[in-house]
Amino acid sequence: MKYRHPLPRKQSGIIIWLLVVILILVSSQVISGLSGSQNHAIRHQVKLLDALKQAKEALIAYAVTDAKRPGRLPCPDITGSGISPILSRDDCDSYNGLLPWKTLDLVTAVDDRGMVFHYSLARWFGGDRKTPPLNSDTEADLRVEIANGPASTDIVAIIIASRGQLDPKNADSDLIFQSGTGREASNDDVLITITREELMAAVEKRIAGEAKSCLEQYASTHGYYPWPAPLGGTAYRGNPGSLFGQIPETQPAGDTEILVSADIAALETARLTADRAISTTERIVALKNISTLVSDQNTQFLVPWANLAQSLVEKANGISSALGAQSKAITSAIANDRISKTEKTNLRSSALAIKESSNQLIIQLEDSGLDPLPLYLAKQNKALRLETEKLISGTPSDLEYTAMIGLIQDLAETLKISHTGNPTLLYLLDTAYQASSIAQAEYSHAQSATGDTRIQQIARQSGSDLIAAVDALKAGISGQRVNVHPEELRAPSLQLSSLPQLDSLLVEQKLGLLQKITASIKTESTAVLAQTHVVVSSLESATQAIKTMTNTSQLQQTIAPSLAEIDKLCSLIANNGDNIGQESLKAIAARYSDAESIFARIEPRTQQEMVPYVNALTNPADELNRWAEHIRAQAYEISTWSQSGTDVIASINRKGEKSPDGSLIALQSYAKTPTEENRIIAENAQKLTAGALAVLKEKLSGLSASMAAAVPMRWSSNTCTMLNPDSKGQWWGDNQWKQGVFYQISDRFRGKSGELKVNGAGYYSIVVLSSGPIAWHEVSACQWQQQSTSARIAVNRKIADFLEKENSEPSRDGEAKNPTPHFVSRQTPRWREIDFQNYSSLHPECASQAGKPDAAAFPLPVFNDQLAY
Repeated sequence: MKYRHPLPRKQSGIIIWLLVVILILVSSQVISGLSGSQNHAIRHQVKLLDALKQAKEALIAYAVTDAKRPGRLPCPDITGSGISPILSRDDCDSYNGLLPWKTLDLVTAVDDRGMVFHYSLARWFGGDRKTPPLNSDTEADLRVEIANGPASTDIVAIIIASRGQLDPKNADSDLIFQSGTGREASNDDVLITITREELMAAVEKRIAGEAKSCLEQYASTHGYYPWPAPLGGTAYRGNPGSLFGQIPETQPAGDTEILVSADIAALETARLTADRAISTTERIVALKNISTLVSDQNTQFLVPWANLAQSLVEKANGISSALGAQSKAITSAIANDRISKTEKTNLRSSALAIKESSNQLIIQLEDSGLDPLPLYLAKQNKALRLETEKLISGTPSDLEYTAMIGLIQDLAETLKISHTGNPTLLYLLDTAYQASSIAQAEYSHAQSATGDTRIQQIARQSGSDLIAAVDALKAGISGQRVNVHPEELRAPSLQLSSLPQLDSLLVEQKLGLLQKITASIKTESTAVLAQTHVVVSSLESATQAIKTMTNTSQLQQTIAPSLAEIDKLCSLIANNGDNIGQESLKAIAARYSDAESIFARIEPRTQQEMVPYVNALTNPADELNRWAEHIRAQAYEISTWSQSGTDVIASINRKGEKSPDGSLIALQSYAKTPTEENRIIAENAQKLTAGALAVLKEKLSGLSASMAAAVPMRWSSNTCTMLNPDSKGQWWGDNQWKQGVFYQISDRFRGKSGELKVNGAGYYSIVVLSSGPIAWHEVSACQWQQQSTSARIAVNRKIADFLEKENSEPSRDGEAKNPTPHFVSRQTPRWREIDFQNYSSLHPECASQAGKPDAAAFPLPVFNDQLAY
């Protein structure tokens, strides 16, 4: 065998180093490959998350801009077309499917494997259903479970990148989902959610913004903001002097006559323009202008007023029905000259119900702003004139006399139970009643003395005197009304007296406002006019005296006499007694209430002794029923008046099928084919339009006479008529957004800047707030209470039931005539980002016995209020 010499030591070392270098090169190559693979995966993951985020933003944008139901999300795509199905019923065809990316205007919506995103939707947030209403308090029922953490709840939508097939727990069509935690096909879904709080925060911004826009448009048109409706009120009635509240549906009637007169003048101008038009083209333009004008008046005024009147009709019908049933029960009960125990129990129950219903009728009457008496007087006088004309021609028949006497008797009975504290109106009321008594007696005499022309002439003269007296009463009611509500003056006066610090510039500004309001007062009330002159003189003197003053005490002493005189003026206006219908109803309801209270507690020894107490209900009940009938009749008539505007529009734009063409259509036909036949058709159509316009003007005049307390809001834009009550098919009312939107004004009169502040800064004239979902409030240490839906609609509701933090300051409760000017707007972490464990460690005294966070002890501190300012 051969002997092998060992390698030299030096050569052996070189080989080892070569092996080390080779290993390093191989390792670096492997590491480089791994690093590139990881970077590639991260890039894909980032791209996927960005795509999911874009899809989420597109869905929220869709919900925010939905014209019919803000907050509604599109139904899932179930055909693979990328388009949300057209709604044909209340519900979506399915609430699980693919993301409708084309409907959302997305370029694409696929995951890293080219699969279209899946999309699941909470039921109440899709479809076209009316109930439940879709707003911040609508509950979401989707849930996402996380392997190492608390489950995510209150989710309205989930977008899923399936990366192939959906994970089994996400494909079972239930309401529970899970986020994948691995790479295997059954556990790799990537999810992104939209919580109710996220969705509604964006929607509420829109709601607050639209409400602010409507309020600003109103202020731009009128020079002042509408009075807010106090939170504690029973209706959305603007309350003079309130600076914080909800969007109102009515305002004080102050300038009603001026506004209605402007409407009538505008109609007359439009009619004259149409009459004076020479060419067919000019007439077509004029008719289009009339159509637009009447459409605006109908939408902004007549329809809302008709809706309010219809509500009043329903209340009056209810109490009339109850009074009728009670009258029958009393007649039956006293037939035997005794009241049995069962009859007593039943009558007490019905009497109490009627008392409560009469109070509700009074409130409804105040909210509607209607004074039923002027309309009733106008209607009776019109009928009296017609009957008088019949009696003048020829020999009156017995039936004609009976009809005339019946009209007079009905009028006399109404005048007899009418009440007012206004001395001028009381005199006119008494004069009319005396005239009705005389006329009734004279016509009865004439009826029995057939053929005696002298007695007939005396009767006719008494009828004419009665008509004149009723006309004088109507004119007196209109003249005694004051066009300024007392709180218009009291509100700035209260602000001035309650300011802790005064300077001459601020005081001069407020006094100037008071002078402006006082100078605008118009009335024929001698007491109000006399006190108005006193106030004007006092304000002028105070304005001159303060110019050189700087001391707050001196300023307060100087303006105090003026503020005292303003208070006297406010009291005179408030107690002016110019709404006889309301005053009469209140007086009669008070008498009925007294009789009911005695009847409810009296316990006589015998059943016979109970009869007088039951009879005591009869007279006020009959009078109550008479006024309820007047209210019902007048309100019903008003509720149909919007048809007058509709008739004008139809007479212009109608395309003849069963009826002739409207004037505009007929004129256009004549312009196209100028034949004699078409000319005659066009002229006749224009006559019909002129007649419809005359009826509308008459109805508007009637409205001016009837409105004494409040009028429907007249928004400056038709886009804002959604805020009107009973606006059918409008999201504002249908989805109950009006319950959670509030605003505060710095001052009623719009200025360049105001005194309201948000987060301690700014000089804002108005701040609008949309309250978020029902939230938690800390009531004591470790004790939290969640707002309830019922609390938000309760009569005694508080602002803390809606708003949070400083926004829920108690000065905004009730009439809120001097609320704090400070608001907060915050961006807090979303609830899913809050670390419960960390929150628990900050408050160990609240930890549960198990040492784990308790959902009741640790409510999620989310700030929901959304502001527009």
